[in-house]
Amino acid sequence: MSRQTIRQFADSAAGERFFGAYDSLLEHWPPDTETRDVLTEHGTTHVNVCGSPNGRPVILLPGAGATSAVFGSLAWRLGHTHRVFAIDLMGDVGRSVPHADRIASIAALHGWFDAVVGALGVHDFDVVAHSYGAMVAVSRAVAPDSGIARLILLDPTSVFTGLSASYLLRALPLLTMPTERRQRAFVEWECAGIAVDPTWMSVLAIGAADFPRQRPVVPKKPSKVEFAAITADVSVVLAGRSKAHSASNVARRVDEVLPRARVVLLDTASHHSLPLEPADDVARIVIDCLAHPRRSD
Repeated sequence: MSRQTIRQFADSAAGERFFGAYDSLLEHWPPDTETRDVLTEHGTTHVNVCGSPNGRPVILLPGAGATSAVFGSLAWRLGHTHRVFAIDLMGDVGRSVPHADRIASIAALHGWFDAVVGALGVHDFDVVAHSYGAMVAVSRAVAPDSGIARLILLDPTSVFTGLSASYLLRALPLLTMPTERRQRAFVEWECAGIAVDPTWMSVLAIGAADFPRQRPVVPKKPSKVEFAAITADVSVVLAGRSKAHSASNVARRVDEVLPRARVVLLDTASHHSLPLEPADDVARIVIDCLAHPRRSD
């Protein structure tokens, strides 16, 4: 994938619909929101920035296909006390534009993350990450000198346990032949009656069907020894209605490998409803976790 490929997509009917929906989501972000494009060796990373200029920096990492625009409601609340940086993951759908030299290793993934954070001028910061974004964040947090002080994981997938068989079975058609209809049906099945923003659903569905993305690097689940190397204060927010995995199984595994981590069960959320719904509860929990003193060893 190249800049030219992204440009061709942007000029297509599907691209116009995708970026139109993405920009419509941003219209509901705080009025002080600005965008930054950070150049790294792997491409130009798009970051949506808002909040208190002197506030503590917090990085937001979305799940695969969700884009950083999904964090609008949380950005409103965090922006009162924090400087918010929401990142479109490189190689995934969104406004980040990769070079032909894709991120092809964990080392390159970490290098990309560090380059973006460094260009944003933050060195001691917190991270809120959902799903695949949580995989990226944990992978970086177990390595030395991450700079992450607090790590809040929203229903993290394939970090503590694997995905459920039923979820994988339902997801298979999306991997072999993705379409907008299939993506919508999959999310509606997983959310099971929880309403999600229709504009965001368009971003997700069009992105799944038509966006030219690169094959992502998938970090392995850390070992118990690797988990022990994490210096950040960790909170794990689990969706009680998640069909991606069993919340109780994840909670038990967290207790085994990160006994000092905080685990919060959000009964009214599913995996794909986060971080959009339930917005007030998500914001309350995240703000509470960010206020917690950093752990000391």
